[in-house]
Amino acid sequence: METRLKLMEMLVNEKMRNDDYVVFLKKGRGFRNARDVFKRSIGRQTTLDEFFDVGVEARLQHPTEIVYYINPAHLREDNTIGTVKKILADVDSYLHNKR
Repeated sequence: METRLKLMEMLVNEKMRNDDYVVFLKKGRGFRNARDVFKRSIGRQTTLDEFFDVGVEARLQHPTEIVYYINPAHLREDNTIGTVKKILADVDSYLHNKR
């Protein structure tokens, strides 16, 4: 299952082709019903340079991490392609809203 998750993650990142965002896929837990395919959380690693004047030139800005916690019921072999399509559609809609 971990291999399938990594392959799906590589496919989503390759299709996205955006250096400002990185997608991570993880197996989720605690889904109340099988209808929920995933839960999305978004974060970005920050540095002190962004908030305080420390006298040092700003370093590189880390990409925004989009983490999908996928329902294990949707990680079966017969659901893999459908799950990837749903994640790609969600990533596209998220990036469209962030423009």
